[in-house]
Amino acid sequence: MVETAAGGGGGGAVTCSPRASAASSPRAAAARGGAHHHRRWAAISPSFRAVLLVLWLVGFALVFLWQSTSVGRARLYTRSPLPLPNRGAVPSSGQAAAAAATMGQWVAAAPVYDLREFGGVGDGRTLNTAAFVAAVASIAERGGGWLVVPAGRWLTAPFNLTSRMTLFLAAGAEILGIQDERYWPLMSPLPSYGYGREHKGPRYGSLIHGQDLKDVTITGHNGTINGQGQSWWIKFRKKILNHTRGPLVQLMRSSNITISNITLRDSPFWTLHTYDCKNVTISETTILAPIAGAPNTDGIDPDSCENVVIKNCYISVGDDGIAIKSGWDQFGIAYGRPSTNITIQNVTIRSMVSAGVSIGSEMSGGVSNVLVENVHIWDSRRGVRIKTAPGRGAYVSNIVYRNITLERVRVGIVIKTDYNEHPDEGFDPKAVPIIENISYTSIHGHGVRVPVRIQGSAEIPVKNVTFHDMSVGLVDRKHHVFQCSFVQGQVIGYVFPVPCKNLDLYNERQELLFTFFTISGSDPELLRWFAQAELMHSRWAMLAVSGILIPELLQKWGFMEDFSWIDAGAREYFADPWTLFVSQMALMGWVEGRRWADYLNPGCVDIEPRLPNRKNPVPDVGYPGGLWFDWANWGRGSPEPVMVLRTKEIKNGRLAMLAFVGFWFQAVYTGDGPIDNLLDHLADPGHCNIFSAFTSH
Repeated sequence: MVETAAGGGGGGAVTCSPRASAASSPRAAAARGGAHHHRRWAAISPSFRAVLLVLWLVGFALVFLWQSTSVGRARLYTRSPLPLPNRGAVPSSGQAAAAAATMGQWVAAAPVYDLREFGGVGDGRTLNTAAFVAAVASIAERGGGWLVVPAGRWLTAPFNLTSRMTLFLAAGAEILGIQDERYWPLMSPLPSYGYGREHKGPRYGSLIHGQDLKDVTITGHNGTINGQGQSWWIKFRKKILNHTRGPLVQLMRSSNITISNITLRDSPFWTLHTYDCKNVTISETTILAPIAGAPNTDGIDPDSCENVVIKNCYISVGDDGIAIKSGWDQFGIAYGRPSTNITIQNVTIRSMVSAGVSIGSEMSGGVSNVLVENVHIWDSRRGVRIKTAPGRGAYVSNIVYRNITLERVRVGIVIKTDYNEHPDEGFDPKAVPIIENISYTSIHGHGVRVPVRIQGSAEIPVKNVTFHDMSVGLVDRKHHVFQCSFVQGQVIGYVFPVPCKNLDLYNERQELLFTFFTISGSDPELLRWFAQAELMHSRWAMLAVSGILIPELLQKWGFMEDFSWIDAGAREYFADPWTLFVSQMALMGWVEGRRWADYLNPGCVDIEPRLPNRKNPVPDVGYPGGLWFDWANWGRGSPEPVMVLRTKEIKNGRLAMLAFVGFWFQAVYTGDGPIDNLLDHLADPGHCNIFSAFTSH
């Protein structure tokens, strides 16, 4: 309460009345019967009061900004595709045999076949599968050769290639995949993917397939291989397919692969999938699919491949432009084939629903030694992304991104460690991947909403990340920040916007300017314990603060009488104190027991209770899920909203821990609860504040 005390000369001074006075504070006398000694807030000068008020406002603003959480907003871009790369003059198909003389001694003597020699009809209606099969068989019998597909529209079911073969698509040639899935053969699941990517059991083969081959070339004068995937996409969305869709072109366990000067479009599934291959070159290739409504139409997927070069390509698809993979969870770990020595150069990519260049999330064989250079990514959801999760195992190491241009990209750089898709429940949650030695140099662009989002975790910290020479234009200042957790590394030279605060700063001469010690660089097991302990204390603090505030509010509204949270332990309730103590210890012990079980054996808490037709959330330490801990299924939503909720929880938990200390100090000093102290502070912020407590006599 505020009163005016008469002073000499008729002047007055505003003070906070002591709450022990029954006349000035009847609520305190009635509530406590004068049992408490209440202190008077000290009087301070008006000038000092103004300074304190300004400091209080600044502090409040800083806390508000600190607690702000950015959530990206969806946006659709409707700009037409960029012009296709200029491939120069297109020679006639009759020059194919002459060009063969430049490709090696065996090619010079190799036969050149025209598809029409085997009964092919390029009218877009006649099925030419037999012609393709017969032509490839003839090439195999001769030990190699060329198959020229002349201008026309050549409908076919899937067919296989052979070793030492060149498939040449002349100008105006278009190979069309038949849309009836009954013509597509079934194959065994890929060994590093277990039971199947979309369905357990067999998978559909690819339109153009090859396995255990050597010296295979697919090239031409910008002819097209068209998967006619529209019917596949519709059936997939309607969930009427019984098997995993097949890629457009798939080469398995092969070496010396060259793909150039062609267009690949409208694949049923991944467009170009090289699996367990060595020495692969993909250049001057255009890959197209609708930017929406074409699920999983990745452009190029090097999968457990070694020595791969992707250059001078244009990709606009309905999923990742390029996705480097190496197997899925326990199956990929057992297969044990990494993707390594991969170079991506001079590529333009558009991917409105996913990322320009991705690593993972299927990376259980490991990914290392990757160079992504001179890449332009435009109108995309993500720029460059690394995605993984507990259960993947293996590593992502020695990745270099250099000279990357981002144009109208929602999130520029992403490292995500909780991409929880798993083939089955047999994965090992303790098989955590290692992410280290990632560098980003000369990253520039405009129209980027969030420049960097690195979401490490206590189990999977991101180590030794380097940012050097980075400037990303503003779209929304609210979102235009680095978003980092559990990351360690360095910043060299100029980086805009301001990078993660816990990164070491170096100048262009690589001289250390500033280092920030953080537990992010600690031992992963210890870091995991720190994160779990903070989360646990935050939750108890939020519960305690609620227990203080709610009864005091109920008293204000007349639902309770004579409430004091400090005296709560001495009050009489429906049972004696020992019964209440034992009951509370039992309840807290059950919660703490489940928490320890979740920490020591992640996933064990999630298994109870388990109901039919209800898939429990993927276990994550600190967020066990299940009906006991996540009855609203918040943990099963999209990854980004779930991360926002988790961030808000930990931030509010930190404030609750701070608030509890403040409530205790207020009660000791003034004898009143937080609501009364807040009302007094609002009535006279100059006198009734924390500074007055420290300056009183």
